Amino acid sequence: DAGVAGVPDVEWGEVVCAWVVPRAGAGAAPTLAELRDGCGERLARHKLPRRLVLVSSLPRPPSGKLKRRLLKPPGGAPLPAA
Repeated sequence: DAGVAGVPDVEWGEVVCAWVVPRAGAGAAPTLAELRDGCGERLARHKLPRRLVLVSSLPRPPSGKLKRRLLKPPGGAPLPAA
């Protein structure tokens, strides 16, 4: 499972961050470089994640829609309201 959202960045103002739930039994968790390589075939370079957060689950209600405002970027504070 995975989700993406913008997170604050000092240099760019905001960058793309990916939250990834590693697949159970898949061995080592993915690295940012592996994620960017895998997505690079389908996404423009500026849309590729610049940060990666590995999590055990993503905040989803029963409807299954990702609750991006509940994601926590590196550093821990929740994302600001859009």
